[in-house]
This record gives sequence, C-alpha cells and structure tokens, in this order.
Amino acid sequence: MNLKYKFHPHLTDWNNIESLIRENIDENLIIELNEDINLSSRSKNFKKTLQTHTKSVVFISKSLKIEELVIVPTKQEAIDVIQIEEIERLLD
Repeated sequence: MNLKYKFHPHLTDWNNIESLIRENIDENLIIELNEDINLSSRSKNFKKTLQTHTKSVVFISKSLKIEELVIVPTKQEAIDVIQIEEIERLLD
C-alpha cells in the first residue's frame, strides 16, 4: 500500500489548522501541535470542519487530550493510524 499523507509540524494557531484541513480535504493529514497551543481559540465550526474531511486527520501531542480529535504521541503512531483508516476505507 502506497500511503500518502502531508505532515505539518509545530502548529500553534487553530485558525491555521482549520484552514489547512479545509484546503486539503482529500489528503491524509498529520498535524503536530505545539504544547502551548490555545485550546480555547478553536472555532465552534471546528468539529464540522473535521467531519467534512474525507481522509484521516491525526494530531501529534504528548500531553494534550481532546475528546473529538485523534491524538497520538508520535509521528510513527500517526502514520499507523492513517494506514489502519485507509485499510478500513478500502474494505467499506
């Protein structure tokens, strides 16, 4: 399986993250969050933005926990999640 994804390191602004997701709606994304990201700056439409995305969006953080997001501690684990989700999409 030829796994394709875009990696975006050290993002700190939720508006930029939302734009990135909207602009890459048909791409698997790995987004590394800075530990000092302001969680309260997420827009009310963020969950809707994620739901309209057709591929996987996986976040990397060692300490953040946000219920509606897929967050893993390492880039390798993010790649593994994308691979599993790609296989699931193939089986559907």
